[in-house]
Amino acid sequence: MTINEDNFIEQLRRKNEDALYYVINIYGGLIKSIVGRHLYKLKPLQEECIDDILMAVWDNIDVFCPEKNSFKNWVAAIAKYKSIDYKRRYLKLLEQENIEGLNLASSWSGEKAIMEQELSQEMESLLSHLSENDREIFKQYYVEDQEVETIAQAMRVKESNVYNRLSRGRARLRKIYGSRQL
Repeated sequence: MTINEDNFIEQLRRKNEDALYYVINIYGGLIKSIVGRHLYKLKPLQEECIDDILMAVWDNIDVFCPEKNSFKNWVAAIAKYKSIDYKRRYLKLLEQENIEGLNLASSWSGEKAIMEQELSQEMESLLSHLSENDREIFKQYYVEDQEVETIAQAMRVKESNVYNRLSRGRARLRKIYGSRQL
């Protein structure tokens, strides 16, 4: 069977490997450019990230809904978020690295600072669509990894209020970013 624009999604759902090759041929450049933009200083991680993106497409194709979004936008969103995850993991690895007795040049710390700044700017851009309270809840929950109970106590609200704000904020961001390429 020949894989084309009309049948590749159905063939992906049927786990036809040729459909994945079609995705690589048609959307590989898009994926590579998104990964390159986010991981431009981390060339060794780019190929691994691209592989993870393709696995995410393969494993999650049943979640894709053509009525809500185009495949191009869907795969671009996956690429962006996987790239950001790789950047975060790399930064966490740098923080955890414990090299005793070595005095390394500060280029790593400079790169780390630049990547943290880029990640922070991306986060601020994404969260700018939320109210100040919702932004604070998102930062505490997703960035600082605080429990909902802790956030609720600090803000002097019920836990259900925090869950509702998180849910509504995610829905708002999906509505804004779901209809255009991320």
